[in-house]
Amino acid sequence: MPRGRAVVLASLAFGLATHLSTRAGDNEVKAELVQEGYRPSVVHGRLLYCRREEVSGTRFRKNVCLNESEIEERKRQTQESVEHLQERAYR
Repeated sequence: MPRGRAVVLASLAFGLATHLSTRAGDNEVKAELVQEGYRPSVVHGRLLYCRREEVSGTRFRKNVCLNESEIEERKRQTQESVEHLQERAYR
């Protein structure tokens, strides 16, 4: 990505995060999740992180919105799966 475009996107993400943190009350937008491709959104007063993900076995994409703890749980499960596969590969 060209440097100028990255700076503009980072600036927009920071502005959006600042705006949403004000709207979300005590919830603070996590910059690392925005960097991972999530778009912060306030839904029914709850701060959620949304992004488009491919539907397994198709060429379709769907919008998936999760809260911070759900994203962390997905990461943990993914890491466990990777470790399990690595263990099986070394047997």
